Amino acid sequence: MRRRVSRRKLKNRIQQRKQAGNDKAGNSSSKGQKDSDS
Repeated sequence: MRRRVSRRKLKNRIQQRKQAGNDKAGNSSSKGQKDSDS
């Protein structure tokens, strides 16, 4: 059973992707990663 992706998760994913390109190294303890889907 796959859960529908919530809007917050989607937003986080996009932000993470954007940030990953900018600071891949200094993005380990960012807010987005804390709330990323487990």
